[in-house]
Amino acid sequence: MQKKLHENHRQRQKEKFRKGLLAPHEHVELMLYYPLKRINTNEIAHELMNDLGGIKGIFCSDEERLMQIKGVGADTALFIRNIAEIMRLYELQNCHVEELLSSEYELYKFLNALFVGACNECVYMLSFSEKGKLIAYDKLSDGFFGKAVIMTRAAVKQAMKAGAASVIIAHNHPDGICIPSNTDKLSAEKLTDAFASAGIAVRAHYVVADGKCAEIL
Repeated sequence: MQKKLHENHRQRQKEKFRKGLLAPHEHVELMLYYPLKRINTNEIAHELMNDLGGIKGIFCSDEERLMQIKGVGADTALFIRNIAEIMRLYELQNCHVEELLSSEYELYKFLNALFVGACNECVYMLSFSEKGKLIAYDKLSDGFFGKAVIMTRAAVKQAMKAGAASVIIAHNHPDGICIPSNTDKLSAEKLTDAFASAGIAVRAHYVVADGKCAEIL
């Protein structure tokens, strides 16, 4: 009897979804049906929402943090992180990369898309050809940007391998504060000098946070 009620509840929730009637926590509950096929996911959904700060917090949490929620195991955490990555790829595909150097709006949209679902502070490099075409974008570092100087040689080597004439560097502030720190400025200067030595121009260096971009240099 309990199994029947469980199945009926899930079916009702699926019908509510098709009618656009689900509340935010119910969308999370529905998402959890697939990695957790025989468990009541309502309570887990509420805990995820409450403990992690809502939808954004869920998809910006790493696997270790997700697994601190009772009922969330390794497979479920991986499932959630994969959805976050799909969201990131979706946002990137919605950007007009041919306009990155001619439209501040498109550049900011692209930079923000890079960090969708980011759990940690990380660094990306956009490489451009002599004609200003985006030829590559690479994650250079996953961690505190102040330590990014460690990967300076690798960054320059990667840009040269791509045939870049110029680059844009961006890193995120997961705390949502879109203000460059003194450490950010010093690290950005060192990176700029290293690229200049290799004949590659750094067009700009940005901090990205909470849907905003702030130029460091």
